[in-house]
Amino acid sequence: MRNKLEHEYKTPEIYDLYTYYELVWSVVKILDLYLELLFTNGEINLELHIEKNVYYLTMKHDIKGCAFIFEIIDWTKGKGREQKRLDVTLKNQEDTDGFVKAFNVFLLSIQYFDYGNLNLYKKKMKKLIETEML
Repeated sequence: MRNKLEHEYKTPEIYDLYTYYELVWSVVKILDLYLELLFTNGEINLELHIEKNVYYLTMKHDIKGCAFIFEIIDWTKGKGREQKRLDVTLKNQEDTDGFVKAFNVFLLSIQYFDYGNLNLYKKKMKKLIETEML
């Protein structure tokens, strides 16, 4: 449609305008749904049992600070609640890659939290890790 307007100087057909409208509306709706997911799921808590160990994974999205916070707590008895925290912020241009990776992990975790399919979550997480390694 753009080529017809810019290069051929033709008026677009109604069908072309309707198709273009539907395409733009779909993209806006998808973005709106993801923004709603981020707003309603500002914090995700998962409990992981790996063999005899118990871990808690907390993921938070700080909208004002433009950051993702990942916290892992080892609740295995006798370990004294070892804790690791990772803050991923977007303050500088160099922070973009890490922020995008954290954003993808957070979105993937929201999907797991909503659907509860652990095998699908593992499969998608593995695929995400493989694509990030390239």
